[in-house]
Amino acid sequence: MVINTDIATIIDSNQITLVNNPSFIRFIGKNDDSSDIPTFEMSVNFINGDGYFVIQEANTEIKHTFKGTRNKNLILNNSDMFYVSENNSITANNIAACLLRDGWFKASFDISTEGNKIMMVGKMKNPNYSFSISEINNIGLSYNTPDYVITNNNSLYNSTIELDVYNADTNRFITTVTKSFIDGEVWFDINNIMNRTMVSYPNLLFNTNRLVDSGSSISYNYKSKRTKDYEIEYFYTSGKKYVVDGFKRTLEENNLDEYIYNPLEDNKVNILTNNTNRYYNVGEDITANFIYNDYQLTDDFKIGCLIKYYENTRLVKEDIIAVADNYHLVNSIYITADKIELTEDTQYFDVVFVKIPTASTTDYYEISTSVRYTILDVCNTTKGFLFLNKLGGWDCYYFNSDFSNEFKTDATTSFKTLQPEYKVSDSYQKVERKDVSETFIIKSMVTKDIAEWLKELSTSKYVYSIDDENRYVIVNDFDLSVSDKDLFEVTMKYTLADSYNTNIK
Repeated sequence: MVINTDIATIIDSNQITLVNNPSFIRFIGKNDDSSDIPTFEMSVNFINGDGYFVIQEANTEIKHTFKGTRNKNLILNNSDMFYVSENNSITANNIAACLLRDGWFKASFDISTEGNKIMMVGKMKNPNYSFSISEINNIGLSYNTPDYVITNNNSLYNSTIELDVYNADTNRFITTVTKSFIDGEVWFDINNIMNRTMVSYPNLLFNTNRLVDSGSSISYNYKSKRTKDYEIEYFYTSGKKYVVDGFKRTLEENNLDEYIYNPLEDNKVNILTNNTNRYYNVGEDITANFIYNDYQLTDDFKIGCLIKYYENTRLVKEDIIAVADNYHLVNSIYITADKIELTEDTQYFDVVFVKIPTASTTDYYEISTSVRYTILDVCNTTKGFLFLNKLGGWDCYYFNSDFSNEFKTDATTSFKTLQPEYKVSDSYQKVERKDVSETFIIKSMVTKDIAEWLKELSTSKYVYSIDDENRYVIVNDFDLSVSDKDLFEVTMKYTLADSYNTNIK
């Protein structure tokens, strides 16, 4: 790993973040021992008549001439002229306005006035803003220093910083991003870069009842380099980092620590969902997810998914559904209904992840919070969907109410010229194209807690219909309305990604 702290102080991003929220990498320059940006101050003492003064840029030697006049008619057509008033304070305001009409001054300085004084302060610590007053003619101006000089010894000054970003697992180059140092520091939002590479897919749909890679994360690392005076120097190489396809509210901290299991710390973590209390109809499938920070294989222990069954609030059975034979950053399991062993007396069951020591497979203990499924007394007709939730895990939800289908066609036709021998059966008006749209509408009655959870799921970009051979679906509309004090009605409208050909010829 390359680290050269003489070039910059590095404030790196978190190791694991949600890709749809910002995650910043900051490079702060070193060795800037120059003073603060100076203030150049001019005072208007007296002006007898027409006159001028000249400011010369130190870097380019370009001269800027500003002319004073008592002829108001000349001001309108000359941006470099200012009106000379009998009042020195008014003249100072006029000079300040004239300076701001000059492109270099407007871009480089903040200019203000106080009485007969004009103050100029550079907008940043840029030596290119240094200047001197080279000439004053027939104008009573005084100033506090013969030159306005800015120095900048920052190690990043007059340089560009580049990030070469790679997939850490495959070492495949992803992209290079570049920024020029302006003032203070250089920063990059690494997640804005990684967001373009995300493709989430549900491995678990095709590997049921096993702990598998969720498909919702990507690893990366980056190398940073400074280019200054045509010299390129690498000064920082990051460790392995990850982005998970999820989001928080925009201004919340992009931190997943409470969800990340680290075997060295042996910490207990939150299971990867925002709804840990659900209702269950017999015959439904379920999912569970957790993040594992160091997923190298180990001989010391295994991680498994456990179901705990309760009758009359008493634990009556524990069943380990799957034990991982490989680990990933985000680990998910899709448990089919035939693996859920309910009795007539089962009131609810919990799903939780456990650590199983290799030396004793019976001494396992929980490493995550659990999801509780309360058994419904009356089974409803349900239709299930798999959603990628906002934390990068997969959640199942089954709608329990009306299901309908809207099917519409729209024909585009053309007319042809009739021939003398036409028949009534001729296609005088011919169908050129048929546009087909098919929308599915499904509803559910839910409690307030479930409604809040469904609001989150409605934002998902990755939704699959379990009862339609796991087809990818596009949710076009998701409505939530209050139906009474305790229940809410949810309506979801969606289309299948492999809908009818909309250009039938």
